[in-house]
Amino acid sequence: MRILLVNTSLLSSIGIRKVISTVIDKKVESISKVDYLEGKLLEGHYSHVIINDQPISETTKDIIHTISKNHRTTKFLVIGKDKMQFNELISAPFSNVSFIEENASFAIFQQCIKGFLDIPDDSNGVVKADVVLSNGQNKVYEYLISGYRTKQIAETLNIKQNTVSTVKKVIFKKLNAKSVVDLLEYNRNF
Repeated sequence: MRILLVNTSLLSSIGIRKVISTVIDKKVESISKVDYLEGKLLEGHYSHVIINDQPISETTKDIIHTISKNHRTTKFLVIGKDKMQFNELISAPFSNVSFIEENASFAIFQQCIKGFLDIPDDSNGVVKADVVLSNGQNKVYEYLISGYRTKQIAETLNIKQNTVSTVKKVIFKKLNAKSVVDLLEYNRNF
């Protein structure tokens, strides 16, 4: 499996490389412009192409449309803001183009990447909304999503840094999170 990332703009809420790395243990090659996509596809056979282009223009849409028709064995995933531009292309018979909105939650984005890359979902991958944190865990959680560091939390709550670190591990495990970004996503969704 060879994956090419066309990263024309940065995702603010989700680090796309991080999402891919949580799903697959392979090197992801990248380019910065959709204009170079055809040449890159001709150079080497890529099984999957992820196009991260939030403000998709009519030109970009046309390029993707043409390239996806010329490279039927390659699967394309477009990350953007406006799915309407791609409805005709996505719903066409035997379409090799998928779409996901750039503001999708981490868990949904990760699940979509797994589906796109045909990776079986060995865990449910869905964060539960009914997770209950203890009072102490909840305080640490609130400080974490407010941007406090471990040392700052320990000083504010007048507890040891090791205690904060242990509580953080428990919070991350309960919420199925790997980083503070995941905690922010959880907080936003629930």
